[in-house]
Amino acid sequence: MRLKLPANRNILLVGDIKVKIIDGHVEIFGAEFTSGSEVSLDRFMSAPLETMEDSEIEVEFGEEGYIAETPMKLVPDDWRDVASKILNLPRSSKVLVCADVDAGKSGFICYTVNRCIGGGKRVAIIGADTGQSEMNPPTTIGLAIASRPIIHLSDLSYISAFFVGSTSPAGMLERSIVGILRMLRMAVDMDVDLILINTTGWVHGSGGRELKELKLIGVNPDMLVIMEKEKGELNYLVALAEKMGIRCEVIQAAPRLRARSREERRMLRKKYYAKEFSGASEVRIMMDEVAFMYSYLGTGVPLDADEMLGVVNTIGFVPEYAEKTKDKVLIITRKNIPEEAVEALKKTLGRPVIVINPTDLENLLVGLLDENLNVLGLGIITKFDPASRILTIHTRVDQKRVRIVALGRIKVNLDYEEVGWLDPWSL
Repeated sequence: MRLKLPANRNILLVGDIKVKIIDGHVEIFGAEFTSGSEVSLDRFMSAPLETMEDSEIEVEFGEEGYIAETPMKLVPDDWRDVASKILNLPRSSKVLVCADVDAGKSGFICYTVNRCIGGGKRVAIIGADTGQSEMNPPTTIGLAIASRPIIHLSDLSYISAFFVGSTSPAGMLERSIVGILRMLRMAVDMDVDLILINTTGWVHGSGGRELKELKLIGVNPDMLVIMEKEKGELNYLVALAEKMGIRCEVIQAAPRLRARSREERRMLRKKYYAKEFSGASEVRIMMDEVAFMYSYLGTGVPLDADEMLGVVNTIGFVPEYAEKTKDKVLIITRKNIPEEAVEALKKTLGRPVIVINPTDLENLLVGLLDENLNVLGLGIITKFDPASRILTIHTRVDQKRVRIVALGRIKVNLDYEEVGWLDPWSL
């Protein structure tokens, strides 16, 4: 389908769609495209196309792809004004972007990145939305450097990431803050012109407020950008920033944004998981050769002979494996242990007891880290043999590089669908 469009027209592109510029000059999120350029959007994505002069485009539609012309500006004037202010910030400035879900944070960041690249700036982007982390794998906080114009954050490749272990920051506030600060320190060390920080859409309720307030305090940005869907909805952040002496800019949420349903967000994560595990195979990791994070498993020592005898006498059989830490005893067995027996073991061993079935670890998403805690890649545990203390993991990572295994909260099958959750520190 070919379209001839006059200058100053606003076209909403909704994927899956491919656009070729036959003639003329258009912009998408501030990135310039001229004759011969091609742009593709995946399913569930949307982007604003603005004709800068009379132009002709060719559109190829895929599943659920469509375009819609609108008289309103899809890149609002206040986006342009604030992006200009960001462009003129001092070198190495930090900009924190906060908004509710489906407000267009990623689009604003893409637009700002493109404006800054057009101005000769080197820009670092920190993706802290662990549930919709487009440039880094789900469950992680990542860092990327933009070297060319982008129309979606998935156009970027992360250079480092921190494993949080969940697609939701609920119950993970400390990990979320530490992850941002680690990526921020790395970005500062890279001596970039600008650091843009994208955040989750969890901004309301006590947990959302605390998370955003802690991020504001921890990052201490040179500018806070608030994107409003409703006037004054994030006044608590605006007031805090002003009292802290932080420059604050409030702009409107993206107009005509295509909101994503919960199911679409889940399907997008499946796509990002599939991208992360492209070329994956099964590797075997010896538990004694790595350290463990976010778990009791693999961090203790075997029970001594008297302790093991007490366990056997209490439960009536020899478990496949048992270990103790200062604050927990882990018993691993496929057999059922009655609750009263667990309580008896707690008294006998003098500390709380966790009973784990080896199958509890199957499909568990893990982070495979190097010695600097950087994410080498994600893994999915497919088998746990407690007797030999071997984890079989589906991953694209070379097991020889793995120094740390961080246990996540989500279970993901080999079709890359999320199939369950574990409570933090339940293993």
